[in-house]
Amino acid sequence: MDRVALPLLVLSAAFLLVGCEGNTTLDWRVVNGSSQPLQVSADISPSDMGPRTVTIAPGSEAIVGTSSLGLGAQPDPGNPAANVVGILIIAASGDTAVKNGTASADWVSSSDHRKRLPSHWHHDHRMLVTDVDLEE
Repeated sequence: MDRVALPLLVLSAAFLLVGCEGNTTLDWRVVNGSSQPLQVSADISPSDMGPRTVTIAPGSEAIVGTSSLGLGAQPDPGNPAANVVGILIIAASGDTAVKNGTASADWVSSSDHRKRLPSHWHHDHRMLVTDVDLEE
């Protein structure tokens, strides 16, 4: 009986430890602070969404990439620009944005420790685009 109980105990403990490891999720958002609609084509890797194109109304925002890092909660949001292959932003007037998301200065990050056990961290990366960022 002890021969069976010990392996079951070890197996149960392993499942418990893996289940307590936690996870990390990341979102990349574009915030439209301009006076016109923006068409945003984003390629963020790795992203659970793949390349994505969205239209964002003035005063609104949209998620252009999201990623789940799976097991392992990470409290550090890291460099959001490191995952950006490229972002093309075109205003309704045809002007394009100077920002393309590949510079860390393009982003403002916030972190939320959503759950303690198992630990779950959520990092939100936002890029604000205003009329000043648009050029002909």
